[in-house]
Amino acid sequence: MEALGDFLDWERSLSKASGVQDRLRDWVPSVREKIERFSCLTIMMLDIDGFRIDKATQATVDALGDFSQAMRECAQKVGKDNFFITGEISGGNVFGSVYLGRGRQPDMRLQSQFDAVTMTNASNSSLFIRDEEKNALDAAAFHYSIYRSLTRLLGMDGIIEGPYDTPVNLAQAWDELLLTNDMVNPSTGVFDPRHMFGVTNQDVFRWPAILNGTEKMILGLFITTLLMPGIPLLLWGEEQAFYVLDSTSDNYIFGRQAMSSAQAWKIHGCYTVGSSQYNNFLVEGAPAQAGCTDDWNILDHRDPANPVRNIIKSMYQMRKDYPVLNDGWLLKQLSNQTQDIYLPASNGTATEIGIWSMMRGTFEGAQNLSANGHGDQPVWLIYQNNNHTVDYKFDCSNNETALISPFDANTTVKNLFYPYDELTLVEGPVKLGINGSDNFNGCMDHMELSAWDFRAYVPKANFVAQAPMITQVSAVENKWCSRRHINVIVYSWA
Repeated sequence: MEALGDFLDWERSLSKASGVQDRLRDWVPSVREKIERFSCLTIMMLDIDGFRIDKATQATVDALGDFSQAMRECAQKVGKDNFFITGEISGGNVFGSVYLGRGRQPDMRLQSQFDAVTMTNASNSSLFIRDEEKNALDAAAFHYSIYRSLTRLLGMDGIIEGPYDTPVNLAQAWDELLLTNDMVNPSTGVFDPRHMFGVTNQDVFRWPAILNGTEKMILGLFITTLLMPGIPLLLWGEEQAFYVLDSTSDNYIFGRQAMSSAQAWKIHGCYTVGSSQYNNFLVEGAPAQAGCTDDWNILDHRDPANPVRNIIKSMYQMRKDYPVLNDGWLLKQLSNQTQDIYLPASNGTATEIGIWSMMRGTFEGAQNLSANGHGDQPVWLIYQNNNHTVDYKFDCSNNETALISPFDANTTVKNLFYPYDELTLVEGPVKLGINGSDNFNGCMDHMELSAWDFRAYVPKANFVAQAPMITQVSAVENKWCSRRHINVIVYSWA
């Protein structure tokens, strides 16, 4: 079976190329015990706090549960009481659910999201495949189901989605993960979602390689960092907008450019292989086609002033300032104004284009973050995936056509991103009762967004300004002492 072909998960799991690792024989107890012994030595000698298991679904799933239990017990001997084991799951959600936590198959699907967030180690054992403490993976390392949704959302054209996977809509995808994945932390015994969401990893293409890719990547980072409940994952070079592709196969495209300087990244920087998965992957003007003409690719890339790095840094600060962005379990779609388009190589699968209004918050009745900073303060997240500026119009008297916010009508809200615009909400058509409110939710009758734009609004009274950032670094010669000095320009929005 071809390693990167399009096969069902059960077919792939029976193949030697990409589903079964038959050299380790991890199902043999004596072999597994040796693996556990050497892995335990790694924990004790290198003081690590977790493992990322590459191609985790190649392991025999019950043996992986035994291995992970042994690793947690080993870590506890050296005072590590919350050892983290994440693994690569490239298949669909139904298949991946067998490996997550104690495992769950389709007939173990939960009845409600509230049931999911109130799960504990002591919950009904009929909802799990394996016994207590036999948690295989705590989370997916780079969540491929969400990545596939992002590629569709960001306009890639090809056969992207597979069967038995999460919906493309991100709020629906999160709800599906809650119902199908065991996300109970085996060390604490309570619900603890730790899926790792990313836009790029070492095995997929770099977004800035394609036309308008940097803008698409930043929208993707907004989604993985602020929208999805879990851990935001970053690949080296994303913060520098790396765009060189160095793969040599059209069905396995990646960019692994080094942070350090080297001539090779310019010499080999013009990518001409193409893609067998994506239609019109590199159209005229795509940066990856011209990397061999760009001296920037020769340089050292540890640039603290890169604008993309500053945007990412600002998102990380938002996760600290507003606890719901870091720990809130609620992702709710409030409204949307979208349409379906059909791209030529997508085999009849629609791409949904338009604007979405979402909120992150705490899960009522199961979560309370009020003790930390702005605590339970919801954050209103808005984004659009059109490739041009759109001035959206809304009817705030109609449930179907309003742009609904999580805040009360007449609230003045402020954008956490530049230009820090302020809006005063008018009365909308619904009362959502968020955080116990009895008032109508606020609404906007229009909003203009540029291509792949996004916003994050909070009430103006709870706005926290961004910390200072480095925006420019330059080296200057000091003629008096023949030494080079670094001038750093720091810009603050406070």
